[in-house]
Amino acid sequence: GYDAFGLFRGWCTRASNCLEYTPVGEATDPADATPLRCARCRCLPQEHVPAIEEGYDPNSPEHLAARQRYDVRLLPPEERAAIFKGRADAAFKERNYRTAYLEYTRAIEATPDNHLLLGNRCQTYIKVGKNEAALLDAERAVSLAPDWAKGHYRHGTCLQLNDRFEEAVGAFERAAKIEETPETTKALQAAHVKLTEWRKMQDKLAKSRKRTTIRQASDQYEERKYEAKFAAKKAGKIKEITEWGGEMAEQWEKEYRENLQPPAGVEFALTYKPPAEGEEALLLEDNCEEGGAEEAMAELELEDNVEDGGDGFASLLEDNVEEIEPDDSDDDDDSDDSSDTVSMSESDDDEAARDAAMLDDSKWVPEPKDGDTRVTLPPRNYTLVHEDGRLHSKDDFEPMSFGMQRIHNDDEPEPVWVQTKNARWLQTATDLSVIPYTVPKELCRGSKIKVSFARRQVHVQAIESKEIFMAGELEAPIDPNTSTWTTDGETIMIILVKENLLLWNGARGKEADSHWHRLFTTDQFTERGMIAANYYDIPAEMKRRNKIAELKRKDKEEKEKLANLCPICDKDVRFFCDCRVHDKDYERPLPQGWKDSKLGFDDNYDKYSLADPDKLAPAPPPQPRPYAGRPSPKYGLDGKLPDANDVPIRMLKEIP
Repeated sequence: GYDAFGLFRGWCTRASNCLEYTPVGEATDPADATPLRCARCRCLPQEHVPAIEEGYDPNSPEHLAARQRYDVRLLPPEERAAIFKGRADAAFKERNYRTAYLEYTRAIEATPDNHLLLGNRCQTYIKVGKNEAALLDAERAVSLAPDWAKGHYRHGTCLQLNDRFEEAVGAFERAAKIEETPETTKALQAAHVKLTEWRKMQDKLAKSRKRTTIRQASDQYEERKYEAKFAAKKAGKIKEITEWGGEMAEQWEKEYRENLQPPAGVEFALTYKPPAEGEEALLLEDNCEEGGAEEAMAELELEDNVEDGGDGFASLLEDNVEEIEPDDSDDDDDSDDSSDTVSMSESDDDEAARDAAMLDDSKWVPEPKDGDTRVTLPPRNYTLVHEDGRLHSKDDFEPMSFGMQRIHNDDEPEPVWVQTKNARWLQTATDLSVIPYTVPKELCRGSKIKVSFARRQVHVQAIESKEIFMAGELEAPIDPNTSTWTTDGETIMIILVKENLLLWNGARGKEADSHWHRLFTTDQFTERGMIAANYYDIPAEMKRRNKIAELKRKDKEEKEKLANLCPICDKDVRFFCDCRVHDKDYERPLPQGWKDSKLGFDDNYDKYSLADPDKLAPAPPPQPRPYAGRPSPKYGLDGKLPDANDVPIRMLKEIP
């Protein structure tokens, strides 16, 4: 189009998609330039190049060469990638990492098979914490350039950041084999140390998870036993639950062992059954015949590793030992070293015996019969993680005494997510946040996934393939009308609003449904105390009512404590006072609620059982103190204080 001076103008130097000037309208006011702007790009006329109308073609060789100075996308791929790479390098030096990886992405779009650009973008992703994207770039770069040492080095770094330590050691070994540098050698040594620490941590977590299942099996046993005692009392077989014992208890124990079941949400796991001597020999022969070539190749690889880098790595280990171990002990003092070694071995043996005793589940699994494989209790099938799936430090859990649990009323606790086989969930007092992490990223769209709610159901299913990613019966009812879900294109977040009937109605005698111990009824229970109860978002009026009730309870306890205060020792006569323990006419009051099983006390208080009177061990009566004579008076016979050096005189009774 023509401008106000009658000059034809073509493509725009600022907007590459505008190839011809078209004015918005005719100018009526000299001070208003808005009608003179281009209707396509909103630029002024002077920002469009002048051209000849006849035969005007913006894609002609002359115009195309001129447009390349303003539009980088019109350049050849190599030149375009070089320009983007220069911009990305400058942004990386200025620590503007977001701009850097965006420019590297444009350069990679121009030259997709450039391993250097992939390596640079991988390093930029590491700086901003995008570890998964960095790992994809590192794997792509290594596949394009297998002999690039820096690519293997960055690949090992990305594997470490994604907690894949065993593969990281292999990547650093390949980098050192291609080009051995101090940086690569140091990274390889650090990778071995991290791998050892990671294996120790995994072993520790496996033991902790196994102990969780064992504790739940023990709790289930105690609950069934407690129910059997009350059933016997209700049936009239015993008058009090303290009379439980004898043949009745033995019969119940036998029936419980015959019908032994794992805890809720847990299935027995099979253990390895070692073959007989003849079967083991046959297995070894078959393995040698079928896998002999693979073993020979493995031996050759080991030999190559020893020849290439074995001595260097051993020397690094020796240097590390010399730096870590202090050199302030004498060589001649062998006795101290031997004693330290013996004490360390004894402590290790004690720790191993303690771990074996805590991991012994033989009492909670069926006894194996002849020819049957032994079963065992598996570790818990859930983990404690962060929102992005990283392992949380609280996954190494040990319960507090009496199954206590932290409750947060005035502040929010640290967010701890529970990850099961198909969901990751976090809860407050009013709702649950659920992430079905098994849904692929390409399906995290409103048009490709369907989420359905019911009062005790939640259902996540793909629309096209009909694949079900999460479904089941919930632990407690929810409100399907207010529950919702959303997605950011990568993950799906489901918000389940709790119905909280017991909480709002104030029902007593039942456990409140404001804190769930599992998401679905098929899941394993989370241990009590493992996750803090978050009551921060309950209504203020309810918080005020609970606060008043707590203050009243504390005031009552304080009054009872003052009423039972001993005037002799100023201690509570119900628990700590021993001033009148030998008085036959005094009976110490028992603590209030000591028979309540919720407090964790055993029924046989102080080993007292009416069913086994032989267990009663009365305390022996106090014996009189032997007579040792009357001490000498404070003053002597002369009425003066004795000297400090004088031996005290004892006035003994004369024996006739």
